[in-house]
Amino acid sequence: MPTTVPVDQVRFIDFTDAEPQTGMGFNSATMVFPGTALDFSPGSPDPAETGQVVGGNARIINSHEELMDRIGVSVAASGRYGLAAAKAKLDFSKTTGFNSSSTFVLAEASVLNPIVRGKNFHVNDTASHLLTAINLDGFKTAFGDSFVRGIKSGGEFFAVFRLTSLRQETQQQLAGSLTGEINGIVAAGAFSAAFNTAHQDVSELADVEVSFIRQPDRARRLQLRWM
Repeated sequence: MPTTVPVDQVRFIDFTDAEPQTGMGFNSATMVFPGTALDFSPGSPDPAETGQVVGGNARIINSHEELMDRIGVSVAASGRYGLAAAKAKLDFSKTTGFNSSSTFVLAEASVLNPIVRGKNFHVNDTASHLLTAINLDGFKTAFGDSFVRGIKSGGEFFAVFRLTSLRQETQQQLAGSLTGEINGIVAAGAFSAAFNTAHQDVSELADVEVSFIRQPDRARRLQLRWM
């Protein structure tokens, strides 16, 4: 007998486009929000949520592919984000001037707010007519196969530090100092002191360039429920 793969009735997906709203239908095959089949009462923050969550870290990046993956525009991450947000991140990755001779550090931070869910969902008249007529194909075209039950909003920030020096060892040491300071492992000011010394040394001529992108209140984690 053929085996069936169970599908979760409720699931989360990451999405950064500003379009999704609570109650909207979602097509899981095309990743679009075709229409709204439901009326509902405005939601409020889930009392089980602990409040706003802020996180961040820094790491040395060894390839442009790794950078793309970390900021969410790699092939593996395609489909998770809205097109506008993905294009902005892709353009940002190009501004970093990634190359094999410099050393790169990526700092990332995110903010997530408590999830807000809608209440008392019920089918609206337009969707009801399609269901009454047993027009399931028409229903899926108009409203998708699931709907947005709740939204966890927030924002994200990425900064890329490009470190260069006449000595590869100096680049690596500065990168280690920078990541350690951002992650709170080493004392504040350690990177600045080490960089100033290397920058003024004619045998090292260290330099740093910074590129960053900020997308406040656009990173969304959608809670979907199957129709």
